[in-house]
Amino acid sequence: MELLEVFILITSFLILLSIGVPIAFSIGMSALLTLLVSMDPLTNFATISQRMATGLDSFALLAIPFFILAGQLMNQGGIARRLIDFAKLVIGWLPGGLAHVNIIANMLFGAISGSAVAAASAIGGAMHDPMTEEGYEPEFNASVNIASATTGMIIPPSNILIVYSVASGGVSIGALFVAGYLPGIMVGLALMLVAGVAAYLRKYPVSHQIKGARAGRRLMTALPALVVFGLTAYSAQGMDSDWATYGLWAGYLAAMGLTIWYFWRPRPLTQGSRILNEGLFWAWGGLFCKREMGPEGDQIRITYGSRTFFGAFPSLLLLYIVIGGIIAGVFTATEASAIAVLYTLGLAFLYREITIKGLADVFLKSVSTTSIVMILVATSMAMSWVMAYEDIPQTVSQILLTISDNPIVILLIINLILLVVGVFMDMTPAVLIFTPIFLPVVTELGMDPIHFGIMMVLNLCIGLCTPPVGSVLFVGTAVAKVSIGKVVRPLLPLYVAMFVVLILVSYVPQLSLWLPGLFGL
Repeated sequence: MELLEVFILITSFLILLSIGVPIAFSIGMSALLTLLVSMDPLTNFATISQRMATGLDSFALLAIPFFILAGQLMNQGGIARRLIDFAKLVIGWLPGGLAHVNIIANMLFGAISGSAVAAASAIGGAMHDPMTEEGYEPEFNASVNIASATTGMIIPPSNILIVYSVASGGVSIGALFVAGYLPGIMVGLALMLVAGVAAYLRKYPVSHQIKGARAGRRLMTALPALVVFGLTAYSAQGMDSDWATYGLWAGYLAAMGLTIWYFWRPRPLTQGSRILNEGLFWAWGGLFCKREMGPEGDQIRITYGSRTFFGAFPSLLLLYIVIGGIIAGVFTATEASAIAVLYTLGLAFLYREITIKGLADVFLKSVSTTSIVMILVATSMAMSWVMAYEDIPQTVSQILLTISDNPIVILLIINLILLVVGVFMDMTPAVLIFTPIFLPVVTELGMDPIHFGIMMVLNLCIGLCTPPVGSVLFVGTAVAKVSIGKVVRPLLPLYVAMFVVLILVSYVPQLSLWLPGLFGL
């Protein structure tokens, strides 16, 4: 490795970035300038162009525009509002309920859309006014929305995990998707803990739309059936035939449909059907229905909770279709992204929230976002090749292993470097540039590439919430109409919560590897 090339690469990139050149062009131009030292200009231009083109020549990357389009359809299709209502039903009765609703809704919407920016815009726009009306400070609203929007980058399906798969040389996308669940949920729970403490100290109110006793009772009456089903599903994993599992799911969905059909219209509880009624009601009917006195006696009526749940259920079902299909081997991640587009398109028309004319705007926004992501991927792949050509990854690996051969120390150093990188660089180029540098180091220490990918993405998610280039920070403050300076202070404890989860994920591999191992990925 020649020090001159490294100096030109780093210096030119920082100078271009500091004078306001877009990051994609800063990356491409710094790679171009670096190669001028060792190649003639014509060969240099041809090489960079070729590397940018070949960097995009990947079947896995085809999933990104499809997931972006699916996310835009969800953003415009009324899905955010239904997910918010569902989150209120589940968690809105806690102290500081609307803050928890914001976090849960961001986790759900971000996971379904795969975009932190889309989640911050959609959920933040829908939650800001209700939270302000109930006494929440705008700065607190924005900070909770900004921090929780990043969970969608970890909880699958996630575009950035697809990018990591390409940068790492083909780590299983399905395994990465499944591995992201536990860390993503842990981040959400940590943010809820901090938000709950802050809400208690500031005496923020409970959401007036659903009370704790009623919500808790309905959820608890549904618990026995869900526990029995979970135990049965777990035991079915040991069966040789997949038809046992398929039959179990079919029976579960059929039983749910039968319950809802049975309770859909008011009907008197006759003596002959009382046992069936009681069984269904206490198994899970308490979540979907309630008893009322009618002209013909005791009757069962559909509840607000059931309408809310089944309004959001088709959206939530997308996660099962996409991830379940990938795990079962029915289709690849790229094929799953196309299925997600068809499903969300049908869902948008089903909800009647989007028209044929409105599709033009959705497609335009999708193309614009896809273009930005792809130019970042192309130039980052070119810079990654330049760094490999100059033996930078090997040199960095030798330096790190010279400092220490202790995995704890090496992971701490890598995490600190990535935290600094995330402050100044977007996630996509950061993953594409630094994965080839750090992955050989951690694999030499025995770290699984899946574990490292989750750790890296979780680390860089923190950078999305920090100035000066945090895209989610800018969107969240714009939606809440508050300045960045006012939001940073309430964000600090949320940063700490995310960092604590990052340390746990870094040093406890099973948090990332248990689920992929359970499903044989």
